[in-house]
Order: sequence, then structure tokens, then C-alpha cells
Amino acid sequence: MPVIGAGSGNDVQETIANILSHNGLQACSRTYSHAPVPANIDVVVESDSSIMGKQRFQGVRWAQVEVKTRILQGMSDWEQVVPRMLDIVRYCGGRITPSCGHHVHVGMPEFKEDPTHVRSLWNLIHRFEPVLFGLVAPSRRNNNYCRPLPPAAKYLHGANSLRTIKQRLGRFDRYSGTNLTHLFSDSPRVEFRYSQGTLDTAKARTWATFCSRLVDHAVTRNCQAAPA
Repeated sequence: MPVIGAGSGNDVQETIANILSHNGLQACSRTYSHAPVPANIDVVVESDSSIMGKQRFQGVRWAQVEVKTRILQGMSDWEQVVPRMLDIVRYCGGRITPSCGHHVHVGMPEFKEDPTHVRSLWNLIHRFEPVLFGLVAPSRRNNNYCRPLPPAAKYLHGANSLRTIKQRLGRFDRYSGTNLTHLFSDSPRVEFRYSQGTLDTAKARTWATFCSRLVDHAVTRNCQAAPA
């Protein structure tokens, strides 16, 4: 967001959080954090040093702002929070640049009962990942924040126990387009990092629905590995 006046990025974050709170969304401001969204808060407004503003004009200062929601209970809950949040951020001058990503976390509680569900998801994503990159902005295709899966089609073949799956996935960090590092938390989830940032509600809705359908499909079907 452009900084107009003598304020700082922190002042911009505080202002956005206050506006959100005055318009039906409980919000707070904080520095970048992986901590859960505080109780009774819908949206946190954070700083993110990886976001870069466009220098179309000299002398423009940018606040590096990231907004994230609490855990949303399905798309009906999503509709109560995200459209209004995006409308307000857009109205207040929020911009999307190629450095911005739209990260969607989808719960996968079935992983606790049957860890092999992640093998099905791996096979599904590996098979169609070129299609996923074809759906997003070209800037995402060679981006260190959403790297593709390795070319090993049967990487999880034979991994049937939680211990074996954890060993094989342990070599990956969170910067893959399909981030599986959160599966081993108390609330297993998958993070999809492929998409560019957006302030367009229709695009955000479609992408969130699509990501949840990918996980649904991997859980309800036994997706097989493909050589390509």
C-alpha cells in the first residue's frame, strides 16, 4: 500500500486494522508471525518484507502489508469474511504486484487416520502441476516462494506409515507450490501457494474453492502416480 504522509508502514497496518474493525470484521495489526490468529479476531494485518511495491514514480514509499484470516469453517464462513476484507483493502489503496501471493490453507484432518491420503494428493498434484501453473500468472512459474514438486512421480510409493511419510517429506520446506509441512501439526492442513495475489473477490473465491476440491478429490479417490 502506498504511504501517503509522514506515517510509517506500522501506521498503515494500524489504520487498515481499525477500518476493518469499524466495518464488522474484528482485526488487529502485528509484525510478521506464524502464530495463530488471536482468539475473537477475524483478520490480522501484518508486515511482510518479501512484498515489493512498483516504482513507477520516484519518491513513493510502500507499506509491505499482508492480510490473513482466522481459520474459516468452509466457504459459507469464507463469504462472511473475505469479500468485505478485500473490498476494504482495495478501497483503501491496496495494490497487487508480482511479489504478492495468494496462499490458501485447506484442512486435511483425514491425514491423522490414514496418512496415505497425502500420497494420493502428491500423485494428483504431480500429474496436473503443469496445468496449475498454467492457471496462474507467469510470474509464479519461476518463483522461489512456490516451487514445483520434484520430478519423482512415485516419490511416496511404498510410504504407508506416518514415520516413513514424515521421513520422505522432511526434506521439503514451506516454499513449494503445494506445501505439506503443516500436515504433521495438531490440525493437519495443506497450503497451496501457486496463485498470485488478488483483491478480486470472484478470483479469490474460485481459487479457494478449487484448492478445497483438490484435497477433497485426493481424499475420496486413490489417485495413482503418473510418469508425466
